[in-house]
This record gives sequence, structure tokens and C-alpha cells, in this order.
Amino acid sequence: MKIFSLPRRLSWFVLLTLLTLPALSPLFSPTPTRSADGLLHLYRLVQLDALWRDGIFFTRWLPDLAFGYGMPLFNYYAPLVYYLTTPLHWVGVPFPLALNLSLAAALYVGAVGMFYFARALLEQLADFSQADAAQTNLNPGALMAALAYLYAPYLLFNALSRANLAEQWALAFAPFALWRFFALAQKPTALNWALAVFFFAAVTLSHNVTSFLFAPVLLLFSAACVASRAHNARNEANAWRIMPTALALLAAFGVALGLAAFFWLPALTERAFVQIARVMVTPDFDYRFHFVAPAELIALLPRADTGRLNPTFPNTLGVVQILLASLGMLLLARKFRSRRALPWGALALSACGLVVLMLSFSQPIWDHLALLSFIQLPMRLR
Repeated sequence: MKIFSLPRRLSWFVLLTLLTLPALSPLFSPTPTRSADGLLHLYRLVQLDALWRDGIFFTRWLPDLAFGYGMPLFNYYAPLVYYLTTPLHWVGVPFPLALNLSLAAALYVGAVGMFYFARALLEQLADFSQADAAQTNLNPGALMAALAYLYAPYLLFNALSRANLAEQWALAFAPFALWRFFALAQKPTALNWALAVFFFAAVTLSHNVTSFLFAPVLLLFSAACVASRAHNARNEANAWRIMPTALALLAAFGVALGLAAFFWLPALTERAFVQIARVMVTPDFDYRFHFVAPAELIALLPRADTGRLNPTFPNTLGVVQILLASLGMLLLARKFRSRRALPWGALALSACGLVVLMLSFSQPIWDHLALLSFIQLPMRLR
């Protein structure tokens, strides 16, 4: 059986790759998609390439943006994805195609990350012995989770109609961060710790809003992982055995933030030197005008209009995604007495909390938490 284990794993990997192609195919084009934000990211790639050719590898100031007046973009906007994408141009890829390929790669990487994260969760939750687990195929469930993630309306819209390169990569790194923090909770090794730090730092350095939303979810999930392991501790001596795991998770979270502090610390402390409040332009980017109606969350997707420059946001969570999530919660309710289900419960609680924040009755929360206004559009919480 061991002889065929590698091809079997590869077959699922190949199947996942083939099933992502319909989503990626519009991006295999030498011209940019008709998108709202694509040109902004394209200009930033061109500017970073010019700075590299002048010998300036890292900069906070982009001198040719803002009609040639320049702007301190990377002092306030996460820079990582531009450093990942610009090298494509150095190997001969035109900038428009480089932007498209980077968006396609982000979609694919996110699907792969979700596949491995879901598989790890299924392995931990399964009610069978370790001997039986080795012979149980968890790949179909992991594949379903990966495809539900990839084909989520917001994720596809973000790549194809908004072309938000930074947010797309942050959403690609997020499943890997969850996976590695989960692995660290199960087995606190140096490798798992380093990977957890790396992927959470990557989320933080990819997109401001996504990292702001993702950090509390990751903290809650990590706490649930620790509680899951400590649930069966029958005395104080056993409970103390969980402390190294809890400290490793907390240290990974803190070190990742520390590695990214060169970006987020100036972005927070130097807000007074720029007119950053103007990113909340009324009504286009004012959260008070963009709460989602409950009926919109469960609506069918409207027919795509690829000719529109600024198409209507599809506020639905996705009918298939809702059905799968509902089924998962029903199964979770049956197993919630098991300590293994606590990480799943944390994810379900996070999802419900984010959905609540998209609805208009949550406006008092938005009004009292000033940083939430930088999210601009509640539909981003999907």
C-alpha cells in the first residue's frame, strides 16, 4: 500500500488543480481584466520596478504616483505582494500579464492552503483510531472545502472584477496561517512554529484590512486549539503540560506581528501626518451606506456582466457555501461534546460574528470601534 501512497496523494492534487482551472482561466490573458482596482496595482508594480532599476530595493515613498507628486504609499499600505509580483517582469513577463498571473496564483495558493487546513482538521476530528485513520481517505472532504473556498463569490469577484492584488494574496496566506497554527497546537516543534510565524506575518504584510480582521479570528482559533488539548486534563499537573503549547502559539502570534512591525507600527502611529480619513469617502466608502440586507446574503448570484468597469458587488455568501456550512454546523452540533470539535466551534463562531457585523443592526459596534471604519465596506467581512 505504501508504494501507491504518493501517486494517490498526487492524484488528488492534480484533481484540485484541474478543478481550479475554470476560475483561473480568465486570468491567463496578456491584457488586464476589466476591473475596478487593477490599474492601481499595475501602476504600483511599474513604480516598484523603476525603483529597483535605480538601486532602491525598499522604499516607503513612490515618487511617480499621484500625478508625479509622489506619495508615501508603503508607509500605510502593505507592500509584500508587489515584491512577490514584480520579479515576474524581470524574467520577461509584461506587467499586465504579471498582474493576472499573480492573481491566478493567489487563487490557486489559497485553494491549496484550504485543502491542507481542512484535511488537518478532519484528521483531528475523526472518531477512529490512528491505525484506521491511516486507511481513511479524508481527501474528498478537503477537496470540497478547497473548492468551496476558491469558488466563494467574494473571492472570485475580488480577483476578476476588482483585481485587488493585495487582498487576494492575504486571503491566500490566511488558510496556511490557520493550518500551521493548528499544526503547532498539535505538535509544538521548531518547524511548525517557524511556519506559523511566516504565514501570519505574510498575511499582515499583504493587506491591512484583511490582517486586521484575521488577527482576532486566529487568536480565537488558537485558544480553541489549546482548550481542545486541555479539555481532558483531570488535574493541575496535566493542565500545566498544555502551557508550552499555549506559550508557543502566543509567541508565534507575537513574533509574526513583530516581524511586520516595520510596516504596521508607522502606519498606525503616523496617521496624523496624512489625510488618511479621506479613504472613508461618503457615500462610496462609508460603512453606514453599505450594510448588507439578510436577503442578499442568501441570494443567488446575478449574471456576470464582464463589460462593466464597476459591476455591482455580489453580496451573497454563496448558496453552495451556505448549504455546506449549514451541514457542517449540524454535524458539529452532534460532536460538540468532544474536545476535538472546539477548533471547529471557534471557526463557526468567527463566521457567525463576521456575518452579524455585515448587517445594519451592528452599526453601533462600528460607530464605537473607530478602526472598523477603515474596513469601509461591511461586505468585505465575507
